Formats: sequence, C-alpha cells, structure tokens
Amino acid sequence: MIKAFQKGVYGITRVMEAVAGVILVFMVVLTTADVIMRAFGRPIAGTYEIVAFGAGMVIGFAFPITAWVRGMIFVDVP
Repeated sequence: MIKAFQKGVYGITRVMEAVAGVILVFMVVLTTADVIMRAFGRPIAGTYEIVAFGAGMVIGFAFPITAWVRGMIFVDVP
C-alpha cells in the first residue's frame, strides 16, 4: 500500500515539474517579447507582475520534485 502511495506522489510531483517547466518557458517568451516590443515603443503591460507571479509558481511547483530527489536549493542574495 505504501509503494502505491509513493508511486502516486511521485507521479504528481512529475506533473508539477512539467507545469513548472511550461511556466518557466512562458516567462522567458513573455520577457523576450516585452523587450522586443519595447524597441518598437509598444511594451506589454504587466509583464513585471506576471513574471514575478510566475517565478513564485515555478518555485512552488518545482520544490516537491527537488525534495523527492533530495536536491539542494541554493539562493545567492547580492
């Protein structure tokens, strides 16, 4: 029974990892599009807030798989 539970939890963490990856790619595309659009004088409104919210989601969705594989998280604060 425990093995089945662990397998289910691992499956959920893998899905969360995939969602984090999709959000991260979206953030990169949005930031790139905003920079390009700024060159034409038409920046995308709210990009900073969307990217900040996305960063929180990426951290939240990536943390479970990191804990599962006993990974380390390093934050460098300047």
